[in-house]
Amino acid sequence: MESTENLTFERDGSTAIVIMNRPEAKNALSVPMLVGMVDAWEEIDNNDDIRCAILTGAGGTFCSGMDLKSVGAPMDEKYSSRMAADPDLHWKALLRHYNVKKPLIAAVEGYAVPVAPRSSRPPTSGWPGPAPSSACSRLGGACFRWVARRCGYADRFPTPSPWSCS
Repeated sequence: MESTENLTFERDGSTAIVIMNRPEAKNALSVPMLVGMVDAWEEIDNNDDIRCAILTGAGGTFCSGMDLKSVGAPMDEKYSSRMAADPDLHWKALLRHYNVKKPLIAAVEGYAVPVAPRSSRPPTSGWPGPAPSSACSRLGGACFRWVARRCGYADRFPTPSPWSCS
């Protein structure tokens, strides 16, 4: 998968790392970032070598919400054609109309503004539940450590993890 200018996709063994990469705008969502997120979710689901994924933000901020300036600004043809071809693309990027089939860890640091009305609902048994920032804060460190162990990452995150509630 190719990264976009606002989203970085990396692989570390069997783990995909999706990084919202607009630290100058506190990782506010942009059209290139949303397109990159949809591509990342599809790559994670379709690649059998990937066992789990981590979603995080660069520069000490998870996400400050939608960048309304970037939505109204002219966009590159490759992004405008993708948005025109799939009017539901933004909801798929935000996991409202798309369910990642593999475990997804939200490594939340700093600002984490919910971007969808579903984010106020408590998570259900089906993962992913609500917006990642809300799910991570409600599920806490125990879930993070379980997924990290399942994906072979237990040695990278000490117990308790930096995101632990304990």
